[in-house]
Amino acid sequence: MIYKHRSKVAHLPRWQSLATHIVFVICAVSGSWYLLAHEFQITPIAVENHSILMAHGVAAYFLVLLFGAVIPTHIKAGWKSR
Repeated sequence: MIYKHRSKVAHLPRWQSLATHIVFVICAVSGSWYLLAHEFQITPIAVENHSILMAHGVAAYFLVLLFGAVIPTHIKAGWKSR
């Protein structure tokens, strides 16, 4: 199904949507990378586990921060759409 006109209800600004997606991908990749390196001893690139965990922690922090910024937008739009 193709929508030609998207509603503006609960849509994020472009910068916020892009930042959320980029940080989510970084968090997911670094978490998967740590899982492979630490649990299965598979290392695609020789990087210390500490560096991977630091990247994952920073990405997770920003993901929670961005998630907190998204929540008010969706709650407000949900109440208005009723």
